Amino acid sequence: MADTFVPFTGRFVDFGTFKVFPSCEPGKEQSLLAINEIVRSTGTRLTHRVDLRYCRQQRCTKRFYHFRMPGGPSASVLPADIDNVCNRIETFADNAQDAAILLHCTHGLNRTLLVLAALWMRRRPGATVGEAVEFVRAIRPPGIQRPHIVAALNRWDETRKKDGTK
Repeated sequence: MADTFVPFTGRFVDFGTFKVFPSCEPGKEQSLLAINEIVRSTGTRLTHRVDLRYCRQQRCTKRFYHFRMPGGPSASVLPADIDNVCNRIETFADNAQDAAILLHCTHGLNRTLLVLAALWMRRRPGATVGEAVEFVRAIRPPGIQRPHIVAALNRWDETRKKDGTK
């Protein structure tokens, strides 16, 4: 694994068949090698990495997915963007026993927590956006900071209810 530096807390969300390790605040960056050691201390190993930063070219391998999800104060995240990332994470989980997925963006707040909230809602029929926002705030304080990211989660939830999808 390349010696790339990523913000990381060591906390994770256990979805049963897979774990997601969200990134943390800037200034706490650690190398992927160090992160892998922290993940091992939880009884698993890092199997995949999902990068949501907008700055690089989108690409995908068996263990790495870089999805150029828009960020910034005026970026528009589409429901399809959220579904694409969630579907990729679930595919990683389906293809690896005890998958442990590092999920990160630039600061570990808005895009990372948006996807984490959507994954959480997909597994809890009837869960509200408000509950999901509170859940991710507990995992990674201070939680989602940008109102348009919460609005994107609301649009995604409305779309999936209308379409009858997960």
